[in-house]
Amino acid sequence: MSNTNSAKSGISFCIACYNSGDDILRTVHSIQKQGIPQGDYDIIIVNDGSTDPTTLNALDKIRSIENVRVIDQENQGQSAARNIALINSQREFIHFIDSDDALETDPEFIAKYGSYPIKAMADLKANPRLAFAYCAFRHFGDDNAVQFPEPYSHKRILIECGMQVIGIMRRKDALACGLFDQTMDRLEDSEFFVRLVNYRLEQGTGIEVKQYPHPYYLYQSHKHGQSVSSRDRDYVDYFSRLIKSSPSLMKKYYGSLRSDDELAQMLAERHHEQQEKGAKRDWMSINRIRFWTSVHFPKYMAGRLKRKIGRAFRITSTSFESRPIPEIPDLLEPEF
Repeated sequence: MSNTNSAKSGISFCIACYNSGDDILRTVHSIQKQGIPQGDYDIIIVNDGSTDPTTLNALDKIRSIENVRVIDQENQGQSAARNIALINSQREFIHFIDSDDALETDPEFIAKYGSYPIKAMADLKANPRLAFAYCAFRHFGDDNAVQFPEPYSHKRILIECGMQVIGIMRRKDALACGLFDQTMDRLEDSEFFVRLVNYRLEQGTGIEVKQYPHPYYLYQSHKHGQSVSSRDRDYVDYFSRLIKSSPSLMKKYYGSLRSDDELAQMLAERHHEQQEKGAKRDWMSINRIRFWTSVHFPKYMAGRLKRKIGRAFRITSTSFESRPIPEIPDLLEPEF
């Protein structure tokens, strides 16, 4: 295990991989295209017992790259694999990436908006009060929308449970806050980030967050089905965990006027209400855009209005949506 307090400069990309096929090649290739000097980053992939021949063949290609380390283990789940990658990391900063996702590689995009990991490292170094940095992300696969972050609020994130593991943070904080909870099979990303903020609040090191409005992260969507009753029960359990694992942050925003069980139930109900309001708001805003832009505005104004309101309501942005997803490479570049 690497020492918590000693870390080399730069960033470690931590990837849990289980039967992701050729997608892992695109993930690694997208990291190579971020413009980070070869000596300032490494990639740690934990092969969590993959059995798919395509995945195993892809991992064999990756093993030959100098600054990539592949760790093989029996299947233990995504959180366990992420924890192993984190424990074996050696850099000052950490970025978790799913093995079927990628970072934006388009040269024009990066030239205009910069590289996500490079910007995040610079901001985290410049401001020790930052807990982490995160960005907008673009879906591909079963969905093709751009998710623009609303102005960050710890209180809102506690309710929405919407923090995905795309943030970039300090390695020492990720280790000290207690790693990913391996007993959770849903919402473990949000729980981890809330616990990280709670740790920094208790340490007095600052809980500011830097957010970037541009979709640097490419998130592959998959369709999932779950019953409403199961979903609601999961959220009560989730908030019960948060109350125990992040007491200082929960007390800061919700006090201690209720019992833990009452507070968990209240937060789950408030989360459900926000989800319903958000869905209704998005449906209404989309239809308002369609009506006003088709009846009252010329085309050039319609485009401006759609982009403006789309950002406010997290609706698909045509300019970003139409950008192609990076291809899966046949061979990975060993270095720049």
